[in-house]
Amino acid sequence: MKLEMTTGVEGVAFAQQSVQMTCTDAVTIGDVVELTLASGKYEACSMAEVGDITPEIIIGVVAEDTAAGAKGMIILSGTCKVKCDSEVTAGAVLRVSGDHAGQLDLLAVPGANADSYVKCVAISLAAAAAQSALTSVIFDGVQGIACATDSA
Repeated sequence: MKLEMTTGVEGVAFAQQSVQMTCTDAVTIGDVVELTLASGKYEACSMAEVGDITPEIIIGVVAEDTAAGAKGMIILSGTCKVKCDSEVTAGAVLRVSGDHAGQLDLLAVPGANADSYVKCVAISLAAAAAQSALTSVIFDGVQGIACATDSA
């Protein structure tokens, strides 16, 4: 994740890094997608499924409505708006939802499932207003957000 330094009392901004790639599914702004590795490159993405929570999966956020098979802009890191579960609160650590495809959700309580390690990909900057609501987050779908936990 790249930091953008600001002056004065404005704080720290997180620069957005994005790529253009083919979306195999029709997607809309804020959908969470999984990048597809093929022939040694990530050239496409598809809607993130509920099981896409392990560290080796690279996650992105859709920046523009994109038809299936078309090229769209995918955010890989930075501050952005993403579809979240209704339980998301401000300051929460988030992962790909285990209940709703294409969304982020709260990281479960540590120790809930010692056999499953998840990739934390965001910190919410606000509470989700409703199910699938676009919610401001600090996002990093490549490296993830540092958190030491095991969860389901």
